[in-house]
Order: sequence, then structure tokens, then C-alpha cells
Amino acid sequence: MKLSKGKNSPFWDYIKMKVISEGNGQAELRIDIFQELYNRNESVQGGVLATLIDGTTGAAVASTLSQNETVVTTELKINYLLPGTGEYLIGKGEMKHKGKTLAVAQAEVYNSKNQLIALGMASFMILKLDN
Repeated sequence: MKLSKGKNSPFWDYIKMKVISEGNGQAELRIDIFQELYNRNESVQGGVLATLIDGTTGAAVASTLSQNETVVTTELKINYLLPGTGEYLIGKGEMKHKGKTLAVAQAEVYNSKNQLIALGMASFMILKLDN
């Protein structure tokens, strides 16, 4: 199940987060930076970076699911390395493990100067959807 074929969340729409590519356990998402995403230090608020990591890792996992499966985040860990500045942010994610009910993925976030600004890892519970 690919996220790009479904409906985004209203929050994704608000922060203008878009799926660039997804498939085979990998995903790339992008956020164009605008003023409302800044914190008082004029860099992107850490929660936006967390959302990008969560979305990127979730999209990587979701790209391996069947149409009757979905995932929910059960754990999210982030290392902030540099302030989120530039014109846009790119999240690049890859699934590292998938079992029957649990998947793990990691992501890297880059700014428009291709600087690594954050690393993250997330765990997801795989759920069956009722048809």
C-alpha cells in the first residue's frame, strides 16, 4: 500500500509534506520550508523534523504492505544534528526489519544544501484492516 495513492493527513497538507518516491521498503519525502514552520531561532521547529522522519519511515514500511494492512507508529527516536534551515528538507527512509506485526525503519533528513541535519528510527505495528 503506497501512501502516495491514498489520502494525506490534514497536518501533512498544512506543512506541505509530499511523497517524492516510495517502493520496495524505501521512501523519500519533501517539505518546502515556509515561515510558519520556524521556531523562535528561525530554524524549522523540531516537531516538523520529527513529523518528516515519522512520515518517511512510515512510507518506507507502507510501501511493502498489502491493501488490507496499515501501520501505526509505536516508537520514534530522533537525533538532531544541525538546525533545520534552507529552502526545503528531504527525508530519506529505509525499512530495516519487517515481521508479522512489527516493522522498523530509519531515516535521514537533509537540507537544501545536502547537509545531514537529523537521523531517526521508528517502530511500527502492522495492523490488518477490516474490509
